[in-house]
Amino acid sequence: MTTSQTSSLSKPTGANRIEPWELAYFQARNRSRAHELVLKEFQESGITQADLARRLGKRPEVVSRLLGAPGNWGLDTLSDLIFAIRGGEIQWAINYPLDDDKRNYRRPEWLEPESHHTDALVVDNSVSAIAAAPRVLSSNFTVTMTVTT
Repeated sequence: MTTSQTSSLSKPTGANRIEPWELAYFQARNRSRAHELVLKEFQESGITQADLARRLGKRPEVVSRLLGAPGNWGLDTLSDLIFAIRGGEIQWAINYPLDDDKRNYRRPEWLEPESHHTDALVVDNSVSAIAAAPRVLSSNFTVTMTVTT
C-alpha cells in the first residue's frame, strides 16, 4: 500500500518552521501580482516600451525583459516602473488569505441571496433601461438586471 502526504497552506503559529514550499508559493504569488499591476498600468498608459525605457534611462531590451515576465524585482525597481509609467505610487495593504473561508465551501457572490446585497436597485428589463443603467448609477449601487425574451 502506497500512501502520500497531502500538504495544504496553514497559518504560521508559534515558533513552528514555515515550509520552504509555502514561502515559495507566496513569493511567486506576490511576484505575479506585482507584474500584473505593472502590466495593467503600462497597457492603460498608452506609452511604448521605448518611451518607458527613455523615461527610466534604461536600454529597451532591459524594459522588455522587465515587462516580459514576473521577476524578482526589488522595491526600487517596482517603484520606478509604477512612477515612470504614469506617475503612480503603490498603496500598501496586508491581506490574510488563510483566514478566509475554504474556497470549496464558499458560494460565488452571484449565488448569494438578494438580502445580502445592500443598496440593491432593480431596473426594468427594457433595452433602454439596460443601456442607461451605467450612466445613471453611482458606485454605491448594485444593479440587478434580468432580461427575458
